[in-house]
Amino acid sequence: VTKEMERLQKTRNAMQSALQEDEYNRAQTVLNNVMREVCAVFASYLHERHTLLIEHYKTLDAKTDLTKPHEWYMHARLDRRKIIFHGGPTNS
Repeated sequence: VTKEMERLQKTRNAMQSALQEDEYNRAQTVLNNVMREVCAVFASYLHERHTLLIEHYKTLDAKTDLTKPHEWYMHARLDRRKIIFHGGPTNS
């Protein structure tokens, strides 16, 4: 067990950051800026390349919107209905 613990400790020490805290913070800031720029460029590329697919998706999303069921059949909701209640035992 101790040899395994020593091996794990060596692995842990080898994996610890070689950067000082200020270097790490600078690297993290640069990486965040680069990631923000790359994401923006990639999003514009996707929009240019797949404009038609995006429009189809938006149309499909609008047609299959299930959030307002009271607007689906407006004319059917205007119909007057007659409800008849039959009370009593069932099929006896």
